Amino acid sequence: MRSHDMTRSPRPLWCAVRLPQWPLEIRCHVSHSLPDPAPPRAIVLQQRIHRCCPQSQALGLVPGMKLATAHALADNLQLTERDPVREQQYLQQLGWQLLRFTPGVSLYAPRPPDDELGDAGLLLDIGGSLRLFQGSENLLVALHARLAASGHTWRTGLGHTPLAAWQLSHAPADVSLQTLRAAEQTEDINAYRATFCSALLQQDIASLALAQPLREALQTPGFRTLGDLLALPRQALGKRFGKALLLWCEQLLGERPDPRVSLPAPERFQISTEFADAVSASQHLLPVMQQQLLALSDYLRWRHQATRAIRWQLQDHQGEAESLIIRRAVPGADAGLWLTLSERRLEQHRLRAPVLKLTLTCARPCAASAESETLLHEPGARSNGIALLEKLASLPQLQLSRLRCTDHHLPELAQSEDDPLAHISHIARINTDADTPGSASRTGTDPPWCRQPLWLLDPPEPAPQSGRSGLCWRGSPLLPLLADRRLATQWWHADTLPGCTARDYYIAHHPASGSLCWLFRLRHGNPDLTSGQASGKPAEQWFVQGIF
Repeated sequence: MRSHDMTRSPRPLWCAVRLPQWPLEIRCHVSHSLPDPAPPRAIVLQQRIHRCCPQSQALGLVPGMKLATAHALADNLQLTERDPVREQQYLQQLGWQLLRFTPGVSLYAPRPPDDELGDAGLLLDIGGSLRLFQGSENLLVALHARLAASGHTWRTGLGHTPLAAWQLSHAPADVSLQTLRAAEQTEDINAYRATFCSALLQQDIASLALAQPLREALQTPGFRTLGDLLALPRQALGKRFGKALLLWCEQLLGERPDPRVSLPAPERFQISTEFADAVSASQHLLPVMQQQLLALSDYLRWRHQATRAIRWQLQDHQGEAESLIIRRAVPGADAGLWLTLSERRLEQHRLRAPVLKLTLTCARPCAASAESETLLHEPGARSNGIALLEKLASLPQLQLSRLRCTDHHLPELAQSEDDPLAHISHIARINTDADTPGSASRTGTDPPWCRQPLWLLDPPEPAPQSGRSGLCWRGSPLLPLLADRRLATQWWHADTLPGCTARDYYIAHHPASGSLCWLFRLRHGNPDLTSGQASGKPAEQWFVQGIF
């Protein structure tokens, strides 16, 4: 689009997404468990072939053929009855995925004299989204990429009205694109609409999205194009072929309004896929998982949200479902990482029974934080530790836990184990506090838990005194180096912790292992600092608390 097009008011522009094989793709989803090549399949409606796969078409099957003739052409033909309710549900799910392009997404509903047995599809009002995507080219490229990732057969058409876009989706793909380029070069809104009308008038009568009997009736007098038909007086056209056709032509050209009901956004994300053949191998679920995760990513990004957990439900033929919950340390909406974590989880999971239905739901989403990418990466830089933690936590056989510092001065209570994927805001808060003026790191005084060893013995091991050799631990003497600190215990911890009054901590050297040990001495009653003995109490007791 030209630069001045971005400043003027939006022009009407609709995009039709037509799905010619939708009933077949929904009901006859060919899984990876089927033999190669897959058997021919077809959808049946009113004892006739409604849709058939490419393998069936190669054998001579066409829509409208009787079942007896179809079985005569294909011995191993697999037939499935059409289910309009299920088609509508899956079409609505696809429409929710396209809400990222425009809020004006509506389901195509045939109206008289439209062909009620025609293709299913969606109508997108993209006129108001051109400024957001900085032109029609960027929007259409993103839309076509999203449709290609869905795995369905699709055709698109562009027009100034919903019916114009739907009709041009039956024409070659370059017709509507060339018409849009020519229309964008016009300055007047009337010339803009006339460009699309000119392309519509050249459409063949046989390609109009009308009921088959009506198309045959229009071809009988010798009409070849829509322009030939509209050359007749409108009153005579309505009397001969019905007022419904006259209304259809006027809404097609934009002479009458054609309001469409937009698809409401879902309040809670949930998407399901049913398999025509049970899937017994877990790796065969990955392509469907990828499609569902792309739908989840579109849903979250459209709402500027993220989630920390998703749930897969694997339903078998008895209706029972087993759940796989995938969690992350930080909320995210990227489908690639969710698929990686799901694949690692699925590798360690054994299916109880073949899967007939796969359902994806997500936890309550939260507001997405701003994302930033590093332009220049430092050579030899380490990868993100959070991503590694998420991958390890996806393995069920690993019992992961993370040490967390608590607000307590006793070493046994200063650390606790919590969920490794818990919210890490407290870690960020500690790092932020350490960088603020007046913090412990700035003043040169570390908090107490920073000067104690990370490896603590639970419970502390006694270090008995062996005569003149002094303290002994694990068969080797301990050489005290320097005094560290004194900590007092509380009376309510007397039953669970060794010592009930005070501890004197020392740092000692263990020659056998060559490591530094952290040990303490129990002081009973009122300690005598000069003699190091407690008045009226037993001999001193020493314990090794941890190893540096």
